[in-house]
Amino acid sequence: MRVSPIALSILLFPQAVSARPTIHPFSAELLARYAPALEHAEIAVVELDPQDHAIQTTLIGYTSAPPEMVHDLVAQPENYPNFIRNLTRSTVERRADGTLINHWKISYRIASAEGTDEIRLEPGATGAIVSLPIDKGKEGISREEFLPAPGGGTVFVSYGCYDSIEGIPLLSSLLKRNPVWEAGLNLAGALTVMRSVLGEANRRAAAKGIHPAQPSGDGPAFTELLDRGTVAVVRSGTHGELLDVSVVDRVPAPLPVILDYLRAPEKWPGQIASVKRVSIKHRDQSGLEYELAMSGVLTDIVTTYRMSYVPNGIDTLGIDGELKEMRNRWDLSPATDGSTIVVWRGNLHLGANNSLLRSMFKLEPSFEHAANVSAGLVSLRSVARHFGTIERKR
Repeated sequence: MRVSPIALSILLFPQAVSARPTIHPFSAELLARYAPALEHAEIAVVELDPQDHAIQTTLIGYTSAPPEMVHDLVAQPENYPNFIRNLTRSTVERRADGTLINHWKISYRIASAEGTDEIRLEPGATGAIVSLPIDKGKEGISREEFLPAPGGGTVFVSYGCYDSIEGIPLLSSLLKRNPVWEAGLNLAGALTVMRSVLGEANRRAAAKGIHPAQPSGDGPAFTELLDRGTVAVVRSGTHGELLDVSVVDRVPAPLPVILDYLRAPEKWPGQIASVKRVSIKHRDQSGLEYELAMSGVLTDIVTTYRMSYVPNGIDTLGIDGELKEMRNRWDLSPATDGSTIVVWRGNLHLGANNSLLRSMFKLEPSFEHAANVSAGLVSLRSVARHFGTIERKR
């Protein structure tokens, strides 16, 4: 699909050259069953290699528009500037073999980027749409699918294998410390495009009087998704504002062991990514108060937190410092194989005390959603890697 998330996520800074990867789709029947969970949320599956480098990102969302309408919307890149924020140019060359060459430009006040994608339309009124960035050094690929949802509407699926990020000193330093951040940057672009498409599809469906019954129920458990990667659920309010995100993964350790670790933040420095130091200020039967310093892009971020113990988890609130007002919660449940399902849920309110971030989120609201997913991914994957290392040493 055109203005690819590949480019949106990194603004086309120089990247590494690699062989074109292959998309590995999920079962269409499985993804369509998640429609009830997608009314005010998107679900992502982030697949990482053993060193936590991004392999593939899968993102799914729901719209009341029928699959044919969503397909037609995506298959006409020349119309994207009408509904994708900050996209200032999108022109199309139509080749005799049916492929499209899409030249596009996206502009923010702080930066701009442009690129060219080759778009391949698979046969049929709802055939998949594959996008290949063809600028020098670009070897990524994305694929969009349009699945009929039970009861009406569409589960819109976006798969992406993205080029590695190189050539940006600040980001290179961040990714060297923890490559998981790259998956979050990829997701920022994918969310920007998906949320724009879903919004426009809903508007077009409403204009035509299409109002299918909202999918009911909760959708299936995440078991099959977790077999492939880490799951993220991004929840939004009625106007698209971020409510919170959940990041879910399996951790190879018993629940009581992980719970004790999460309730002892003094153990985190050197084990949870970016945590430099922790100072316990007060501890009692209901929880503790502590100050934590973490490495930021330019400077350390220092915040005082109040951690409250909850059954099989913790609930943490920022009470002073740069991340004052942030809130996150960890919930644990035992899995049948002796491992533990760990859920990180939160909203860091990153723009509350930072005018630069506040301006960025105003330019593109999806950046805030992706930034919170990134924070959850980094925290949860750090815990998973810590206990995975312990398990391998036994």
